[in-house]
Amino acid sequence: MAALRTGWRFESASIEYAAVGFGSHHWVAADPAGSRRFVTVDDLARVSWSRNKEAAFASLSAAFQTARSLRDSGLDFVVAPIPDVAGRALRRLGDSFSVTVFPFLEGGTGNFGSYPSEADRDAARGLIERLHQTPVEVAEIANREDFLLPCRPQVEAALAQLDRPWTAGPYSERTRQLLRGAEPEIRASLRLFDTLVDEVRSDRRPWVITHGEPHAANIIWTAGGPQLIDWDTALIAPAARDLWMLELPGRPGLPKPDPAILLYRLRWDLANIALFVAGFRVPHEDSADAAESWRNLQRDARLHERWSDHLEIRR
Repeated sequence: MAALRTGWRFESASIEYAAVGFGSHHWVAADPAGSRRFVTVDDLARVSWSRNKEAAFASLSAAFQTARSLRDSGLDFVVAPIPDVAGRALRRLGDSFSVTVFPFLEGGTGNFGSYPSEADRDAARGLIERLHQTPVEVAEIANREDFLLPCRPQVEAALAQLDRPWTAGPYSERTRQLLRGAEPEIRASLRLFDTLVDEVRSDRRPWVITHGEPHAANIIWTAGGPQLIDWDTALIAPAARDLWMLELPGRPGLPKPDPAILLYRLRWDLANIALFVAGFRVPHEDSADAAESWRNLQRDARLHERWSDHLEIRR
């Protein structure tokens, strides 16, 4: 409430925690007149598993300022942060957190994953097409794709230490046992990832402004039309970074698949595995977040179900 007052001149009469999404913390704040704001706080240490907190804050700043620039350029479906009194997209909240303020939207959203109908998918695809047609100069502050897999050093270290118990927390040993069974597929997937990165780097198709996660849960359907939220992943990158999420659901394996589409499908699986493994290798509690992370890790680690046609497994 103090941050809202100081940074945005917003005097909160009430503020309520909103347990939505995954990864960030959210509140709905209301002033005495009933005007509401959607407030997001990010744990910079969690954002920066493989970086420091300053780099994490800079990365979030670039992404959210990109969203602000896109909105100001005329992309009315971009849900951008409300600038603070200094015109910034987000502010530091103590040493370890950042805070961002958004307009509160009335509407509904889907569940994470595939779109419930082809009409919804087409609407989302239309938003992404408009985004990709925007000159990259509009988002000159945006970071560029580096093809780094978050927490890769941590997962590779974990794979090298599967022969002795892990004791950091309640999910550590369960994670070790899971990885022991999935090790060949994970190592093969990492090799495939590196091969696909080399192919995509050599592709001469122009890069575009991308959202990064245009799945069904990141669309809010309002009376004025669909709105795209969660711009913390915005980057200048190959268009496939968005397009793979807008294809019809199903396992990869089409004849001569686009290497860029395959790369981003695989990166999603590997990034999730790496982030969850990194989280369970350090001290943690038996919380609702940890339980959800464990369920997700169990699902994502079944790489053989989705990638067997592409993996060269060495046992």
